[in-house]
Amino acid sequence: MQMVTSNFAAAYALLGPGRLRALPVTDKQRSAQFPDVPTVAESGLPGFENNGWFDALAPAGVAVAAG
Repeated sequence: MQMVTSNFAAAYALLGPGRLRALPVTDKQRSAQFPDVPTVAESGLPGFENNGWFDALAPAGVAVAAG
């Protein structure tokens, strides 16, 4: 089985009939946009929660502009 974890904004356009199926969401509560998709905790891992974060990566030698 192939799968991916993604943030909602990136996955939204790919969800729907004949496309991708949303499995559990990683927040403590169900998504307002997809109320039928259970949380990971509801799916059998009580207490599971993953708050998303984003990062930016670049090669080690890239100069960083001081802000």
